[in-house]
Amino acid sequence: MASVISELEEIATTVNEAEPVDEKEVDEKEVGENIFSDTRPVKTRLWEIRNSYKYLMIVYISAIGIGIDSLLFSLLLGMESFRKAYGYYDEATSGWVIRAKYQSGWNGGSFGCQVLGAFFAGWYNDKFGRKSSLAISCIITIIGNTVAITAPVGHPINLVMAKCVIGIGIGILVSTCPVYLSELMSPTLRGIGSMGINFSICFGQWIGSLIYFGCSKNYTGIDDSTGYKIAFGIQYLLVGGYLLLFWFMPESPSYLIHRGKLEEAKAAIKKLYHNKNNTEYDIDSHYEILIKEVEEEK
Repeated sequence: MASVISELEEIATTVNEAEPVDEKEVDEKEVGENIFSDTRPVKTRLWEIRNSYKYLMIVYISAIGIGIDSLLFSLLLGMESFRKAYGYYDEATSGWVIRAKYQSGWNGGSFGCQVLGAFFAGWYNDKFGRKSSLAISCIITIIGNTVAITAPVGHPINLVMAKCVIGIGIGILVSTCPVYLSELMSPTLRGIGSMGINFSICFGQWIGSLIYFGCSKNYTGIDDSTGYKIAFGIQYLLVGGYLLLFWFMPESPSYLIHRGKLEEAKAAIKKLYHNKNNTEYDIDSHYEILIKEVEEEK
């Protein structure tokens, strides 16, 4: 009997000495389970966040511009009117050729400036936000394309400068688009949303090849500059479209939380996912998850 009583006393002591339960930790766990343990089909969850698609598409359009730029200049080398405008006549090949140093300049210069743009984007995104970062990249790209379109015949160095300027804008785009889009997506669907960035870039390359094909087939005159100028100017449609629409874009909720703008972050989540046709999205759980993520990053 005495041994049984002794064992019961030991159990009671162990229970009393057990660490107290952290209520905050339990609450956070419940919040995480509430949003991440969603076992509904993906198509159901995608339908639930349909209100956000119009904003995501604007970011995807910006990514399409990356794909177009990555391919278009190389394709233009196949256009005889372009080679004549910025190259020389090679007797050996009986054709117009652009000097290799200029070709290297606008390719190497572009990639080098993309690195600079990417570095700048890292600082700017944290300081001023993702939304305005994309706007800055679009403005820089417009400036670069304007330099390219207005480049005088016989001055390929102007194209090198244009590609360097465009490269800065593209570097900002490449760094900002994936971050911005993943932070606009619901936490459980970020993978699907981010996948769309790569698709948009590849789609942009396809669009670039179609632009070149159309211009080269319809403007065949060797002295006709219309074809390659249209190819340069097509970027205005994409970046200009973003500049018109970005006023309606919500800022990244994660960025707003980082800056201590908690009410604005909650309003951004509501703008993304909540409308008269969808009042079931769990805004509070989404908000708490972002709060926890930001705290863990500090």
